[in-house]
Amino acid sequence: MGKLKSLFLKMKSKRTIKTYQKPLLVTIATLLGINLVFLVIASILGLIIDGEYFNNNFFKAFVHALSCMISANTITKLLDVVDTHMGVVVLSAMIIVVEMILFSGAIVATLTTAVRSFIDKKSKASGKIELSDHFVILNYNSKVPDLIYNLIEKEFKENVIVLSNRDKDY
Repeated sequence: MGKLKSLFLKMKSKRTIKTYQKPLLVTIATLLGINLVFLVIASILGLIIDGEYFNNNFFKAFVHALSCMISANTITKLLDVVDTHMGVVVLSAMIIVVEMILFSGAIVATLTTAVRSFIDKKSKASGKIELSDHFVILNYNSKVPDLIYNLIEKEFKENVIVLSNRDKDY
């Protein structure tokens, strides 16, 4: 029991480290994993409810669950078939609702948030700066413009960076 607990704690610590290193990637991978597990469970339930409709084929049940995830029009196609079991229709409706929340809602919201934070970071000019072949001026004061002018006069061809707590426009 102690080995199992230590293995679980080791896996948990690795996941925590990965989450801090690449939170967006881990979040999206987790959401996709949850979606895949839900689709597999829904496929198994579909086979249990009406195996004849899926010809007792797990792959056909999985494709049906996947088509419910992608298109809500699947229910109208099911209702057109005369011998459709009502349990399959209810299961399809549940798949559509859950996947709208899990897939469409969560993944789209996560990606939108990531793009928004990327845009915010770039507009605030915050983040990592590579400092090779640069002239760096720490803090801004009244002598900085003269210093920059002198660098230009001396034909300094490299980049000049001013690091300060003031706004970029100032």
